[in-house]
Amino acid sequence: MIQVSIASNQEFFRASLAAILGSQAGVNVAAQGRLNQVLSLPGAARADVTVVCSATAGDSIEFIERTKQLKEPPKILVIAQKIRENEVRNLLTLGAFGILLQETAVRHLPWAIDAIRNGSRALSPKIADHIIDEFSRPNICSNNTRAAREKVGQLSTRERQVLELIAEALSNRTVANHLGISTETVKGHVRSICMKLDAESRLHAARIAWQASAAA
Repeated sequence: MIQVSIASNQEFFRASLAAILGSQAGVNVAAQGRLNQVLSLPGAARADVTVVCSATAGDSIEFIERTKQLKEPPKILVIAQKIRENEVRNLLTLGAFGILLQETAVRHLPWAIDAIRNGSRALSPKIADHIIDEFSRPNICSNNTRAAREKVGQLSTRERQVLELIAEALSNRTVANHLGISTETVKGHVRSICMKLDAESRLHAARIAWQASAAA
């Protein structure tokens, strides 16, 4: 029996996922709750897979970071309404075992849960096709992408870390918590980043980061 927990701040979506998964043979929904609540529920401790659905990829990233503090963290399957290429990369790098798109999640949940429980990765076909396409196409950068990468290359390691997080639309406080530094230090890094990138705002800096991470 595969034990599954569900983490989402949307009550209706949690209930829908629970109904779908509960109808699958060999699957038991052990716990369900909000993103900041579910890990403390008794049933969550025995979950083989935790399904996470959040409004932004940044919320899913924060959730995965919290699970790393557990003695036996569950395997994470993220369901995203929309997701950018760099967000897919960040989630997989942090340890997500799967990413499904919300529009087709119902169709792919059964095999994805089984695959993840057995140690495999599970990606929405649309995401998998995009990744395969990126690996198979010639490595040629557009002028805009090349220019953006040159700008980002001027940043220090810490500034790149801050830039990646603000590109996820995270607040200064959340960035500070992620990196274990003060909010004032984050503000200083953001000012330095904007100056080096010749960016008018943090949003402009985020756009340069997205351009730098784009494939040609």
